[in-house]
Amino acid sequence: MGFGFWLTWTVQAAISSDDGLFVIGAALLGFGLCFGTVVSAGAGAGMKTFATSRGRN
Repeated sequence: MGFGFWLTWTVQAAISSDDGLFVIGAALLGFGLCFGTVVSAGAGAGMKTFATSRGRN
């Protein structure tokens, strides 16, 4: 879902941008989406490990 959002945003920004700054926005948006995905996956894995260590599956 993140890739689809990034792609849609980038295409729309490229169409409406006159100065080319959408490239910086697209890079920052891509970084933020990747970082958020890694944090979410880490939190999910941490919660699973915590729940498993307490005997709850």
